[in-house]
This record gives sequence, structure tokens and C-alpha cells, in this order.
Amino acid sequence: MSPSSPPGHSTHLIPNPPPQPPKIYLDPVDLDFGTMAPNTSKTLQTSVCNCGSQQLHWSTGGGGLEVKPSKGTLDSNQPQPIKVTLNTGSLRLNRGPNMLLVRFNSSDGNFIDLKVTVTLKSRLLPKESSENKLTKYK
Repeated sequence: MSPSSPPGHSTHLIPNPPPQPPKIYLDPVDLDFGTMAPNTSKTLQTSVCNCGSQQLHWSTGGGGLEVKPSKGTLDSNQPQPIKVTLNTGSLRLNRGPNMLLVRFNSSDGNFIDLKVTVTLKSRLLPKESSENKLTKYK
């Protein structure tokens, strides 16, 4: 019986649950850059979030894409906007559909992959003009 309890009653302390480890999350987890021409760039945005209750340190190598920022520290339930820039001139892309993965690493040893899709247009050749044609004379 505790001193502040009424006679005949005891006080039970309910312990707080242990803090949840950091948990990395991306929103959205897929970025679709659509159809792009060769030697062009486009920027889209995702957010890295910490869904745990302990501080999260994260980083990414970018997977050939420009990712800003490329690392950070997040408190519980804190999101951070991330700009992802795809430059078709600096990546080895096939004509047509392409899929890339950008890995985001977490301080707790976990990771999450951002799926990036883009369709690369085939390079258009200039239209032939009468000046560009070779003619044979008999």
C-alpha cells in the first residue's frame, strides 16, 4: 500500500512503453518522370520520414540521380522534403522505359528503395531537305 492510497487500495504504476526504434519511410515511394527527351532534366519531390520514436539518421548515394539533400537527421514523426533530379544526359538509359532504384539507408541498419521510372524518347533525326539530298546526274 502506498502512502497516498486510500486504506485497502494499492497503487500500480503502469510503465511507459519503450521507445520505438527509428523507422524510415518515403512518401511517395515511386517517382514517375514520364517521357523525357535525351539531354534534358526534370526534378520531382519525395519526402523521407521517421515513423519511429527515436532519432533517425539517413543517407543515400543517389543511384546516379541528383538527390538534395542526400543525408539528414530526423526526430520522431518528422518529414523532410527531398528533391530528386533526373538528367537523361548523365545517365546510361535505354530508349523506351527505364526503372532505377535509389536506396535510402537508415541508422538502424534498415533501408528503403525509391523506385524511379522514366521513358526515354528516341532521338529524332532532322527532316531531309532538298539541299541535303544527293542526286546523281547521268
